[in-house]
Amino acid sequence: MKPDAILPAAFVPSQADEHQLWQQRWLWILLGLGLAARAVRYLLCFPLWDDEAFLCVNLIGASYAELLGPLDYHQVAPVGFLFIELTTVKLLGFWEWSLRLFPFLCGLGSMVLFFWFSGRVLSGWPRVLAVAVFAVSYPAIRHAAEAKQYASDLLVGLAQISLFVHWYQTQQRWSLMGLLALVPLGLVISYPAVFVAGGVSLSWAFALWEPRLRRSWPWWLVFNALLGGSFAGVMWLAQAQSQAELEWMVQYWHYALPPRQWKEFFRWVAWTHVGDLMAIPVGSGRGGSALSFVFWALGLGVLLWRRQGVLALLATGPLAAHFVAALMHRYPYGGHVKFTQYIAPMICVTMGVGIWAAAAGPRWIRRRLLNLQLAVGVLAMIAVGCMARDFCFPYKTRTDRRHRDFARWFWHTAQFQGPVVCAISDLGNPFIPDRTESLNWTAMYLCNQAIYSPRHHRGEEPAWDEVSEQQPLRIVIFRPGTTQFRHELYRHWRSQLQVKFRIVAWEQFAFPCYGKREKKLSNVDHVEVITVVPRARYQHESPRIPDPVALLHQLPVRR
Repeated sequence: MKPDAILPAAFVPSQADEHQLWQQRWLWILLGLGLAARAVRYLLCFPLWDDEAFLCVNLIGASYAELLGPLDYHQVAPVGFLFIELTTVKLLGFWEWSLRLFPFLCGLGSMVLFFWFSGRVLSGWPRVLAVAVFAVSYPAIRHAAEAKQYASDLLVGLAQISLFVHWYQTQQRWSLMGLLALVPLGLVISYPAVFVAGGVSLSWAFALWEPRLRRSWPWWLVFNALLGGSFAGVMWLAQAQSQAELEWMVQYWHYALPPRQWKEFFRWVAWTHVGDLMAIPVGSGRGGSALSFVFWALGLGVLLWRRQGVLALLATGPLAAHFVAALMHRYPYGGHVKFTQYIAPMICVTMGVGIWAAAAGPRWIRRRLLNLQLAVGVLAMIAVGCMARDFCFPYKTRTDRRHRDFARWFWHTAQFQGPVVCAISDLGNPFIPDRTESLNWTAMYLCNQAIYSPRHHRGEEPAWDEVSEQQPLRIVIFRPGTTQFRHELYRHWRSQLQVKFRIVAWEQFAFPCYGKREKKLSNVDHVEVITVVPRARYQHESPRIPDPVALLHQLPVRR
């Protein structure tokens, strides 16, 4: 055991050389498995799924200033994360690869950093088991290949805890300065970083009772001052998002917020902590993560029994701050494991201790080496299973795959048959008055268009001058099945269109949208393609189609 580790040497009993050899082997195997599982998921390039598309559609043609305002499709994301994503898109283009590059790098960085961090706080088989849980954690693997902010939540939270632990153990100035610098930077990139910083502050306050750290109280005050100022600054930057989406978010995530009635409150707390909140390395809601919670609680009990107050506070302090935010209806608690990725490293550390205590802690348990290797092997198979599943099914849902397959085919071939315009991205699309007010597949359609339509990907205007009898114009209209469609405006627009154009073809493609397991039909979207050519007397005038936005004001209808 390292002399400067948080856990005392008595925490891990003396081990034979055979144990140490197996531990080293497993550690490197698990590090490789964790990196490989994340890389495989990223390199397979899954189709964008709806939750990613809701956020990514806000990056199409956006400026940095626009990202400071409310986002479409009820999205809320840290400004720093949005700026990094937009910068990546501007440098590398709007692709699945570029949209997921920053989360992927965060996922790889988290795996490597946790490998180092685990060696600072644990040793022996508890460390091996903690690394195993983290390496094979399905949420961490998944979010490392998704264009959302949860992989960066994990990395920022882990970096904060790692710097604090290193400073606590060694008293080196660079780790303290890094911790202080990470407070404002972390909060700009990750909203739940404030929970981790709160847990660090609580752990630091507890550590001030130790004689060797009593003189660090001025730095603790500086840390809290930075935390308060940074939090106020981030809230000021995010006020546009918060004001626009807070009420909607409270309604949408109501089941992940504590109920007001006491009877329901205690029942909710019990179900939440054995549900999605603890779905690490795997799990589900409604008790599906009960085993993970048992190991976490057992590990926490061992830490308290061994008087590891600092480590126990690092494991529970951020969750306590998170729970307070949920009581104030400011951040969901449970509901989905993505909301607790910031504390996943400490959950894995605590679970590693708990699994060790269950498998080899009691002295009367025989064949400890076999039990421990069996536990690690079972965990390792989760990563193997994740990679096998990703190879066989490289998509989240079949609906996502069908949307991307259509975009790959249609937008690529359409460019060779004449100019193509989209009613949404090129004409303002007043046919769907509230497309961004509900979570629908329009965002996925637009993202796939921006990726696979060569003209839209380059950000070019339609080639109106090329429209002719030989080069017909194709007009694409997307009709989401879950939102209102202005049929009267559409009919008026078509009548105006036929003044200068002759409709030579009309096609409609249906897109049935299902849930993850294709058992329940959510809705049916449609893509309508109208092919027109100029009438003879307008062929030399390069006529443009009528502007539906302007026609909207001519109609005596509700807007």
